[in-house]
Amino acid sequence: QLHGHLAHPHRNNRISYTGRSTYLVTAVTRDRCKAFADIEFGRLCEDLLAKHAGRTRFDIPAYCLMPDHV
Repeated sequence: QLHGHLAHPHRNNRISYTGRSTYLVTAVTRDRCKAFADIEFGRLCEDLLAKHAGRTRFDIPAYCLMPDHV
């Protein structure tokens, strides 16, 4: 079940977050729910991720959806 909001981690004041940088991000589902085990839901999430990346000009060279995290 989607709850309509995302967690917002604290910003690290030692990082400028501007310019070209590389980040490794891991996002875990709430309560480790195996949401991405549903292939259609996983494909929907991939599509939304790609659209958002395009709108924000953020390159995502690689990603991996696992049952309970990305």
